[in-house]
Amino acid sequence: MSLYNFKIQVPRKIPDTAIEDTMGRKWNRASQVESDFDKWDIEEEKWFVWFKKKELVPEEGEIVEFSDDEYVVSQVYHYARINRAIVIFNE
Repeated sequence: MSLYNFKIQVPRKIPDTAIEDTMGRKWNRASQVESDFDKWDIEEEKWFVWFKKKELVPEEGEIVEFSDDEYVVSQVYHYARINRAIVIFNE
């Protein structure tokens, strides 16, 4: 396994259970995805996000709206030009 696998903690394939926000990004709780990707030990609940353009990278303090709820982004773990990231929301 290369170091690249530890930098990118989000799987390439979007799960069928992913939900879409109002900006068209796909989201899924990391705990619902069975994979070897999640190697970081972070206490808070992590979310995986997939997006298509660099402008759609979630930012800290951004309000993410789903059809039934909204969350405020606390932290974003994004590597270089990869179109996926790990996000932690405020409680």
